[in-house]
Amino acid sequence: TLARELATSRRSAERLAADAERLRLARELHDSVKQHAFVAALELASARSRLGPDAHLDAAAEAVAIVARQLGAVIEHVRPPQRELVPALREHLAGWSQRTGVAADLTVHAGTPLPAEPLLLVAIEALTNVARHAGAHRVAITLNGTGREAALEITDDGYGFDPARPGPAGDAGTPGRAGWHAGRALRPRGHHRHRALPGDPAVITILVAEDHPLVRRGIVGYLSTQPDLSVVAEAGEGAEAVRLAREHRPDVAVIDLQLPGIDGVETIRRLTRDCPGTRVVVLTSHEGDADIFPAIHAGALSYLLKEVSPEELAAAVRAAASGEAVLHPRVAARVVAELRSGRPDAPNALRDLTERELEVLRLLGAGLSNTEIAHRLVIGEKTVKTHVSAILMKLRLADRTQAAVHAWRHGVLRRETES
Repeated sequence: TLARELATSRRSAERLAADAERLRLARELHDSVKQHAFVAALELASARSRLGPDAHLDAAAEAVAIVARQLGAVIEHVRPPQRELVPALREHLAGWSQRTGVAADLTVHAGTPLPAEPLLLVAIEALTNVARHAGAHRVAITLNGTGREAALEITDDGYGFDPARPGPAGDAGTPGRAGWHAGRALRPRGHHRHRALPGDPAVITILVAEDHPLVRRGIVGYLSTQPDLSVVAEAGEGAEAVRLAREHRPDVAVIDLQLPGIDGVETIRRLTRDCPGTRVVVLTSHEGDADIFPAIHAGALSYLLKEVSPEELAAAVRAAASGEAVLHPRVAARVVAELRSGRPDAPNALRDLTERELEVLRLLGAGLSNTEIAHRLVIGEKTVKTHVSAILMKLRLADRTQAAVHAWRHGVLRRETES
């Protein structure tokens, strides 16, 4: 019996490892190779704009478009079949505990099934780091979910790591975008670009915020070939984008969501607050609910994916300058589905909060810090942070300030007074 259990556990671990590798490969193709195909399309479009009609350039552009479409099909084929997160996580934890001897506790706050991707891969990577480096005896995993989004917190009783010690990874040794940004050298601090007659009312002025230099150069290069578009500033970081927007007051800001420092959503929020006349076009590789809705709530007018044609990008910039929104078809489908579900309605969204989350929201609305909330509710500060993250996710909010405003606007504090 023990041999059969071990064999079953081994097969389960092998399947999960294979799925994790397929998911990693799909994400690498999506985040890297597909972006380079997008850059190639932009560069070819720039050349065509500067040199005029050319059969060779036209053929090359068509070939790149075909490669991009085929790459999308390959990514979908490589990506492992969608599974539910909680059963997959329980299965992995059982085998992991048996192999490592580390006890694992899973707490789930999710009323509906959750997709395994991408949090299962994050959990596997984190647990691997715990087993290798933490010297832990017990691990606690807390999962908060709304049906389409989830927040995962993993803590252990090990001796941790030295945050001052340099290493290739980001937060807690788990690979990710944050760690990748932290390890980059010579990050551009922001650049100014000017074309003739930037004050011409017929010319639309543009700020481009994109952390990848090659992608940024492609976007700026193509938009600069359009006679009615003028890129007046470009930035590789969120804070720099906000500063340059204040300085130049562009008509349109084209912003990637994955920015170092303050992320794209926070950049959009600050930019639209400080420069209300600037319309924001999101241009990103990410199309999950956790990307789309926070960006729109933060103030984005349009949302494009890095698979649009250069001509579609320019058209979206012109539309934004006129106050017209443009959504990628798959993004538009997500927005329509969300509207039909009724989830954006504030009372419905509040029903998704647990009693503890409502308590935390009330205290946020009263202006308390995480430390003060932890003291008031007699819970740990890390637990408060987990609840705050779940609140922001469920209510589609960008930060705790918006949560406090939401609490006042929708009567959460009044309910406490009346009860």
